[in-house]
Amino acid sequence: MEALRRMWSTLTHMFEVRGAPEVAAALRQAEPLNRSHLEQPDTLDHTVAGVRLVWRQGSKFGTAELRQLLEDVAEDDHLIIVCENMTVTARKELFRREGRTELFKGSELVLDIMNHVWYRKHIHVHLCTEQEVRAVCGSVGGADPDMQFPKMTTEDPVARYFGAVPGDVFRIT
Repeated sequence: MEALRRMWSTLTHMFEVRGAPEVAAALRQAEPLNRSHLEQPDTLDHTVAGVRLVWRQGSKFGTAELRQLLEDVAEDDHLIIVCENMTVTARKELFRREGRTELFKGSELVLDIMNHVWYRKHIHVHLCTEQEVRAVCGSVGGADPDMQFPKMTTEDPVARYFGAVPGDVFRIT
């Protein structure tokens, strides 16, 4: 239960950092972890502010379970699945889904990387808007943003924390 509480806290902070304070506030107020009547302590399925959080511990998350879940999810909902074991077929099917979908292992969310002791507090990471990227490119001679900035992988923990997609640019100060 403590691990689930830490994951909830990390997800709340993650949405604050992503610029979605309304989702973070709704997550804070929902607090499904304080309910003593959780029927299944190894599962959680909760929708708040257009974000559907699904957490499974232990058993494999297979294609049949995923298809059932996707039938119940609104097309415009942001879907976050936290599980340790998802079958390869289910993973492929998940990423074919239209809309915003993220998959995390529970171990990735137990520790909030932006609040970790090794994270340098004096470094600020900011996901840039299109206008900021154009301004920076214009200040260095109008170069193509794809060619002038260092690259991050989609598996980079900070990129995943911010919900970055290919083409996003971070400003680190």
